[in-house]
Amino acid sequence: MNTLEIIFFILLSIVFYTYIGYGIILWILVRIKRIFIKEKSYHTMEELPEVTLFITAYNEEQVVEKKMQNCRELDYPKEKFQIVWVTDGSCDATNKKLKAYPDATVYYSAERKGKTAAMNRGIKFITTPIVIFTDANTSIAFSVSISILIIFSVTY
Repeated sequence: MNTLEIIFFILLSIVFYTYIGYGIILWILVRIKRIFIKEKSYHTMEELPEVTLFITAYNEEQVVEKKMQNCRELDYPKEKFQIVWVTDGSCDATNKKLKAYPDATVYYSAERKGKTAAMNRGIKFITTPIVIFTDANTSIAFSVSISILIIFSVTY
């Protein structure tokens, strides 16, 4: 074999590993992991961890009712589910509309500092082990919350 053939087969093996080999190795590792580590399954709703749905908003009065309706439709025990809104410098009726929902906690800052600052400010008040961040104008499918939490709380 000359040098060109060796380089060809090395490059061919790299391409094979990238597109097929990595997936095969990952599949084998997952199978091995499942042999040694049993996934935690939740038989009842009482075993699920507490969760906070964290919503940041800036002038979102048009979507408050729709978002709160969506939050209430989520398939999760209400006693283990908290809704937190962090409004950052909203100058519309967002805060006024949120007062109509006693199950939502609202943290308001009159000064607009941006979404990241609002998230950093609001996360200090969260006490639940799992937090789901979402935007005010994003709807979540009602069965997704359970699916997400089962995946992420296996090691909980």
